[in-house]
Amino acid sequence: MGLVVVILIAVGVVAYFVNSLLSGGAKDQMIAAASKSLKTKVDFQSYGLDFGSLIKLTPAVRISGLTIANPQGYSARNMIEAQEVAASLDLRAVMDKRIVVRSLDIQSPKILIETGAGGKTNLETILSNLDSGPTQQASAAPAAADAGTDVSVGEILMSHGTVTLASAQKPQPEVMFRDFQLTMSNLAANQACNLDLNTQLFEAGTSQLKVAGKAGPFGKDSLPIDAKASVALPLAEIPAKTRQIHFGDLAADPGKDSRIATDVALQGDLYKVATGTGQLKIDKFLVGPAGQQNRLTLNGTAPLTLKAVDLMSGDEFELQAPKATFSLGAGTWNGNLLLQRKSERLSGNLNGAIQNVDVNQMMTSFAGSPNKVYGTLAIPGFDLRFSGANSDELQRSLAGQGKLTVSNGKFQGLSVLSGIEKALGGGQGAQDGAFAQFATNFNLQKQNIALTGISATGPGVVINGQGNITFTKALNFNLQTKLTGAAADRIRGLSQGFVSGDLVIPVQVAGTLDNPQVRPEMKGLAKSAATNAVQGVLNNFLNKKKK
Repeated sequence: MGLVVVILIAVGVVAYFVNSLLSGGAKDQMIAAASKSLKTKVDFQSYGLDFGSLIKLTPAVRISGLTIANPQGYSARNMIEAQEVAASLDLRAVMDKRIVVRSLDIQSPKILIETGAGGKTNLETILSNLDSGPTQQASAAPAAADAGTDVSVGEILMSHGTVTLASAQKPQPEVMFRDFQLTMSNLAANQACNLDLNTQLFEAGTSQLKVAGKAGPFGKDSLPIDAKASVALPLAEIPAKTRQIHFGDLAADPGKDSRIATDVALQGDLYKVATGTGQLKIDKFLVGPAGQQNRLTLNGTAPLTLKAVDLMSGDEFELQAPKATFSLGAGTWNGNLLLQRKSERLSGNLNGAIQNVDVNQMMTSFAGSPNKVYGTLAIPGFDLRFSGANSDELQRSLAGQGKLTVSNGKFQGLSVLSGIEKALGGGQGAQDGAFAQFATNFNLQKQNIALTGISATGPGVVINGQGNITFTKALNFNLQTKLTGAAADRIRGLSQGFVSGDLVIPVQVAGTLDNPQVRPEMKGLAKSAATNAVQGVLNNFLNKKKK
């Protein structure tokens, strides 16, 4: 929306030049007057009247090679460059020494919107540098060289332009809007004009941003808006460096067919608060690190609400997707999403429930750990919170809690029963820990996931306990393993101290998710064996006495 400020500046420059032409001013005088008002260097290659249009009583002023430098405190690049600016004038108004621009056509502009110290943009600085604010005419320029000159504009066109968003203070990827087409028509005092904007995002691709509706009436620090805005964005077209900074590995390789689209009805004031309601749609988004084959695909549609503060220059907004439903592979997520951005920091909340998700796909996509856990994941309730200026800070801030279950699965390379067998000098047996049901509560904070109330059941094995997994995949678990049936018989065959019945053996799990280490607690194991041996002797003695 900084384009509106650009238009005001362009109208002001044209007003200076037209007023100078009417009064017979020279090029140097025009440049000096415009530069003085904007408090930055203004230059152009040539200017003049199109006398061919004079026959139609609509003389046109053409300014070629217009440049407006960045104000002090920003980079050395030009803020505005335009191949040509053409203003079609009302001849009768010209004769009355009034400037009535029927249409203003800005061709092939290159606009740099740069953020400087304190978050203030170069456009804001230029606008505040103007000698006076807008006149009472709708879309009027700042005061021309002659303070008494009346300036008004009927239609404004901008075509084949580019807008680059950059920072003068921090090295970060620039965002480009290209091939934008802007039309503002039916401009009149004290009423809204028609607004139609169409542009593409980034340097290449098929992304599109459209805004159509009403804007105005324009005033000092006021720009009402009532329009429909839509964005269609193939995620792969976002530069890889930008995706890495803001999303980390989650969007490292979103897939060539992945898209995000929004449609919002926007109302309010672009200088103050604007709100909108609409829809968010995500298609074929492959979540997770590049190079991984078995990742989750995110699809779905959700209602969307938007609140933005000072869209003209600020970056404060709030986005909510309440009661959303998205598919996660073969499963679903139902819940609420809240995103808030202020002063370059993003914070938010994600909650709800997840059902019937392939846990291997989940681990691959969100933890970068494929082929470690298999089964069907359900999270009946969870709540996550995050805040940060980039993906690393967001990851470090991640906190929340919930409960999860995994059914009919296995832990690849992690078998508690095999670990106990190995500790007793037996064969390693099965290397995977199969289970019918695994359940736990989880609490996530400070890059650590604490699991409590662990309960797992498998063939002849029941496991309870607690432990934690760090974001570096380190494991630290204390478990009580109950062996029954054939599983207990396998361990009993390796130690003469065990008698018939169930066995309860303490176990520690350490190492990493990629290289887990199962360590039966030998003191506990010996104690259990001794207890069982004493119990066996006592039972034999009692049985003999009965005889």
